[in-house]
Amino acid sequence: MKPKFIAVLLVTGAAAAGAALIPSLPAQSAPSFKLPDLVPFNGSFNDHYVDRINGRKLLRFSAGIVNRGNGPLEIRGKRSNRNAPMMGFQRLYLNGGGTRDSSVGTLDWVPQQQEWHVMFLAAYDLLDDDDRHVTDTNKFSHCVSDDSKKAPGGAARRKYKSCPGGVRTLSFKVGLSVSWADIYEARTVNQSLDITNVPPGHYTWRMTANPDGEIQETTRGNNVLTKGVNL
Repeated sequence: MKPKFIAVLLVTGAAAAGAALIPSLPAQSAPSFKLPDLVPFNGSFNDHYVDRINGRKLLRFSAGIVNRGNGPLEIRGKRSNRNAPMMGFQRLYLNGGGTRDSSVGTLDWVPQQQEWHVMFLAAYDLLDDDDRHVTDTNKFSHCVSDDSKKAPGGAARRKYKSCPGGVRTLSFKVGLSVSWADIYEARTVNQSLDITNVPPGHYTWRMTANPDGEIQETTRGNNVLTKGVNL
């Protein structure tokens, strides 16, 4: 939330008579940020396939998010001690210099991956020909990083390279640079939809970036990618 600045002038006695001579103060201009723009990578779902595990039928697929904004997506975690919850913040860069931090809530440690859940990156679902919901899954990004350069402009080299910090760390930083993509291969955990009970037919696979809008970005009007699939 952008801060509001309110100037209050109290005038009493003789000073009140001259109050009209005091010029009005200029309005405080709102800060201007360099924000990310999270867009589904158009090459997502190109290598989808059906996998069968323990009697279940899974539709596996690759997916990715490209930052086409004018500022990085940067998530920072910090806490005062190892017993305190890890609090997450989106670092916002201002035009002209300086930064602001915006809370994204508490971050959870995932023992299976030995990483921190840093943001709700994307949601996937399957629709039938009448646009009715068939099945879905949610994908938590364990570590946002510069995996591949997918758009012109931005940094020529990777800035956010790895997933620093462990269960005992007090702070860490991850992110996605302008023009870079965070890519997840089809074999990655949770990169699938359970289609065990889905009958054969034509469907629409849908990916939504930043589905809860917890990340501040330039627009959410380009956060959805759809592709057809026959099952």
